[in-house]
Amino acid sequence: MAIANGLPQQPALPPSSTTILVTGATGFLASHIVTEALELGYTVRGTARTPEKAEKSKEIYGNHSKYFPVVVPDFSIASTEIDEAVKGVDSIVHVASDVSFSSDPNKVIPAVIQITLNVLRAAAKEPKVKRFTLTSSSVAVIWQNYGGTPESTATAESWNDVSVEKAWRTPGPEGWPADQGGHVYSASKVEGEKALWKFVKEEKPTFVANAILPNLNFGRVLPGQALGGSARFVPGLYENNQLPPFASSKLKILWLFRGC
Repeated sequence: MAIANGLPQQPALPPSSTTILVTGATGFLASHIVTEALELGYTVRGTARTPEKAEKSKEIYGNHSKYFPVVVPDFSIASTEIDEAVKGVDSIVHVASDVSFSSDPNKVIPAVIQITLNVLRAAAKEPKVKRFTLTSSSVAVIWQNYGGTPESTATAESWNDVSVEKAWRTPGPEGWPADQGGHVYSASKVEGEKALWKFVKEEKPTFVANAILPNLNFGRVLPGQALGGSARFVPGLYENNQLPPFASSKLKILWLFRGC
């Protein structure tokens, strides 16, 4: 399944003269974005939460001459660190998000919205920024009924309202249901992406905005990189014969795209 409200019309930015900011550059998904951008010849500025992680990220990317780490301790708080990270870049790929799968929506959803808005506001203040790409998720569109056989059609106007509603339910006597963390994560992706499109509509920034909504990401874990998130799935399969919890799902999503 794929959705789009139009393919990108703007030409690609030339690698030789383009600097891309990738947030959350030490994460699994971001590592593939950074690696591919470097291979294409782009200059990449990657964010990390601490000086130690920033230094470690240089090793992860082989001390590449066109990779430059910057420290942003917390994207959920507007700061000079965010402004400095954005300063002078031509494009932003915003990957950093909350992947804790916490069951408490109050700890996740407002923070993800604020993180998205803080990066957008910094981008809107930087005249060089021409592109802004948000890595959302297919769960922003539809809740995948793990183990079920859902029949569904998605469009560019589809949103996962199921998870938004369930994320805010009150826990019962025995606590939240087992799928609560998944619904909270999904709802954060819904609300984070909606914040992007509301910002674009109301603030009318000069950059082109797009959202990429991947379903699930497998791939090489770079040397020195921590095994987190979906990076754990393949090692878990080989080492422990452990399938991801959604392996029986018959809902197949290849890619999703929303853009302006």
